[in-house]
Amino acid sequence: SERERSLPQVKRRKRKMIKIYAADNGGSYEIRIRGHACFSKGSDIVCAAVSSLYYALLGSLENDKSVHRVRSRQQSGSAALEFCAGKLTAGAYDMALHGFSQLAFTYPKNVKLHINGKELIL
Repeated sequence: SERERSLPQVKRRKRKMIKIYAADNGGSYEIRIRGHACFSKGSDIVCAAVSSLYYALLGSLENDKSVHRVRSRQQSGSAALEFCAGKLTAGAYDMALHGFSQLAFTYPKNVKLHINGKELIL
C-alpha cells in the first residue's frame, strides 16, 4: 500500500562479536579467532585483550624449542594458530583458554568461546 511504501526501511544490524574456536586434538592444538568485538569506538579494550592473549601464546610457542610445528596467520578480524605439543604448550594453551573464557564471561555480548566444538556457556 501507499502507506507502507512511505515508512522508512529499518536495517537490521548483525551483532558484531569475536568468536574463538579452540581444539585440543591430543597433542596438537588449534585456535581460530574471527570477528570484531565492537565494544567501543576507537580503542576497543575487548579486541585488545583477545589479541594480547593470542600474541602471548604465539610468542610462548615460538620461544619453546620443543614445539615441533607452529603455523599462524593473522589479518584484521581473523587469526589462526596450529601447533604440536612441546614442554610448555599445554600450560600456555590452558592459560590462553582461561583468559578467553574470562573475557567471554565478562563481555558475553562481545566474545563467544567454543572449545572442542562446544560453545562455552557461562
